[in-house]
Formats: sequence, C-alpha cells, structure tokens
Amino acid sequence: MKFRRNRSDVRSLRSRAGRLASVHDCQMEQLEERKLLFSITITPDMDFDGDGLGTATGSFGYTLPYLARPADISDVTTEDVAEDFNGEGAGAVFNGRIFNDSDIRVTHNFGFGDNFRIYQPDPQADEAWLWINAVDGSVWSFAPVTRNDQNNQVFPRPASVATFQILDDGNGRGLVPNDFVVEFLFQNTVVSTYTGNRLIGANQSGNSADRQNGIGNFVFNPGEIFTSMRITSHRNETVWLDNVSFTIPTAPYADIVSARIRGADFSFTAPIGATVQILDNYGRDMLSTIALGKPEGLEIPLVDLDLDGVPNFNDGIGQVRLSGVDSRASFTMFGGTIDFVDGAFQYTRVDSFLGQYDEFEQSMFGYDVEYDDSGQPTVYGLPAGPGSVVFGAPTDMVRDNSSTNAYNPAGSPGAPAARSPMASAIRARVSSCSTATRWGRCTSTVSCTALRSSPAR
Repeated sequence: MKFRRNRSDVRSLRSRAGRLASVHDCQMEQLEERKLLFSITITPDMDFDGDGLGTATGSFGYTLPYLARPADISDVTTEDVAEDFNGEGAGAVFNGRIFNDSDIRVTHNFGFGDNFRIYQPDPQADEAWLWINAVDGSVWSFAPVTRNDQNNQVFPRPASVATFQILDDGNGRGLVPNDFVVEFLFQNTVVSTYTGNRLIGANQSGNSADRQNGIGNFVFNPGEIFTSMRITSHRNETVWLDNVSFTIPTAPYADIVSARIRGADFSFTAPIGATVQILDNYGRDMLSTIALGKPEGLEIPLVDLDLDGVPNFNDGIGQVRLSGVDSRASFTMFGGTIDFVDGAFQYTRVDSFLGQYDEFEQSMFGYDVEYDDSGQPTVYGLPAGPGSVVFGAPTDMVRDNSSTNAYNPAGSPGAPAARSPMASAIRARVSSCSTATRWGRCTSTVSCTALRSSPAR
C-alpha cells in the first residue's frame, strides 16, 4: 500500500483523480504468507498540505466472472515426495529447515538442540531418522514446498495423502494414540484431525500391541487437500520418526482459474477518518495482494491452492463501500494484468485506450455464449470501448461457491436469465473508472461505461 502526497494548492476532485494515471503502471510484489484485508482509513499522516483531505492508493488481483470455461480441464496425476533423512547430516534440526532431498519443510517449537535432531546410529552408514524428545506441548509440522532459486522464495505444495513411520526406540512406545494429535491444515485452517481410535486406524501395523502403542507405518488420507501436517504431543515421550512422504496431485482447473486472473488499482481521496472497504462478489473482504497466479516452480494458481476450481479469495469485485465521505471525496479504479517476472508478481495497468474488452471475452466474460460442433465456447456481448476492470456481475454469472459441483468451474453457471443486455451491463459494469453511488448512476467525477450487445472481434 502506498500513500500519495497532496499538493499544497487547492485542486478540483477531477485533478486529484487524474493523478492516478502515473500510479501503478508497474508494481512488483513478493509473495508473503500474510495478506492484509482491504479496509483503508484516511489518517492525518496522509494529509500533507493541511486541507483535510488525504489520498491512499493500492492494487489487488481478482478473478473475472465467466459464462463458460476459458480453458480445458487437465488430467490429474500425482507425484510422491519422500524424506528418509539419509544423507541429510546428523545433528540438530533448526526450525524452518527444508530438507534437500525432498523439499519438505519442518517447523517446530523445540529450539535448536538435541531434542529435535537427525540421529545416525552408524556414521559409516546412510541410515538415519528423526529423534524427537517430546514433552507435553511439543509441536512439529511437515509441509511439502517448492523453492524459487532466483530469490529463495518458498511456495506451498498442496497434498492429498501423507505417510510416516514410527520406529520402536526400545521402550515399546511411539505415537501413543491418546497422547498425540495429528492434524492436517490447509493454510492455517485445520481440515482433519487424528487422535485416539482414528489415529490407531491410520496405523498399518499388523501387530495390535504396536498399534495401541503408536509404532508402525501410518497412512493418512484426510479426504481434503492440505498444505501441512502438524503433530502435537500431550505427554513426555521419545519418538523416532522416519520416511515422511506426501502425495502431490496436479490441479485440474489450473488453466481455467489462471485465465480469469486480472488486476486493478485504485485511488481514494477523502476527508480524514473516511474509510473504503472493497469486497468480492461473495461479500468477503478483498485481500490486498496481486499474488493470485502461478509462481515459477508451481503449476498451481495461489488463489486455488485446494485445487477445486473455486477461488479461495478475491472472486470478482463485488462492492466498494465508502464511509465518512463528503462532496470532496473521490474513488477511481483502473484495470490491468498480472504476471510473474523475475521472482515476483508484477501488476501492469492497461496501456491502451481500447481497454481489455477482447481479453475479457477470451476469458469468457460477456453476455452470451455459443458452442461449436466440437463443444468449444465463444462468448459475445462486449462492444469496443475503454473498459479495463469488471465491477460486479450479473446474478446469473455469480456461481454458488459452496462446492466444486455447485460452482461448476468447467461449465456454465446456468442458463442466462431473461434480461436485456443493457440490464446485465448495469449489474456488471466494465469501466475505466467507477465510483457511482448506486448501479447505473454516475457522478460528475466518474466515467461509467454501459455495455451494448456486440460480437467479439
């Protein structure tokens, strides 16, 4: 987020809005796990000239609404990544270490020392495993990742199955079912939990005593895509852990989701204390990030890490809510593209007066769709014009995002409702700038573009 300095002379709202032309022509963003919500308040430090007005600018990525799939579904294949700790070197394992052979990252709360270490009983042999001196409250996690060699950025790899082996340390106990919890998380949300009888059920050992004492080969199929596996101890116990592996599926909807990704930047000028909040088409706070697509080394768009074809955030631009504003306030928005360049996501504002109407139709945004004999769709409805950002969507283009089947990412959201192209245009404005107080109404400082039915060029 950046804040713009106001000039000391008194200017019109139109001149303030016009300053945005030089902002965000090209913006780079390194991927961060923490993303901020879009709710911005004008604060006194944004008012540099003392006129009571401040200006904030920002950019974000979003996915376009669409009538039909803009790309084909990919076949699902899987890859197994495994870590046996052989050749990784004996000794303490620091928190956050990524093992070289597997690109599996481990995090833990043991500190750096012998309580969490790679143990190699015979220095002349390769065989090694993790020696973990767990106490009540000990936590450790494993996560498959991919690394960008250019800048050492780390990206999560979603998995569907996990396995590991618990060895007998000589005391006949390991991951004792009632004293340990194994959780699977998608990002920071727990999607599945194993403890007690369910943890016993994951143990594939044919020896009932070993299963009761938590020794054997464990296989976990949570039924949900996850990005990490977390183990929590509720007792003092030594655990010997070996052969961690994850099954990594490919993303069947990756090309469909990627084709929908667009960017937008905005400028908000208002009195001190005024607030702007941006929501997506499902009423969720927009995340302040342009990191939606595929980074180098990962063939999965970050906006759909659970691989279900339903964007997890920033699905369309649904609402812009302004509060604490008066007649001097203005909000201006432009659109652009997002690419991954030199290890970072890059937003570039559209550089043509003709806007992005053709590109929108190629991404299957429009008001009518026809299929050829082979089943390939073509979308129509956008005229020549300067529009660069899609704001809102017709109600028949807002998909039910409760599940993959309901969202139908590879098909149509349903037959279009009986309404005129102009009525749809009001509900899905494609405009070079937009701050109307209500649908279809423009103020003197806003240019709203109504759409007419027109075939793609």
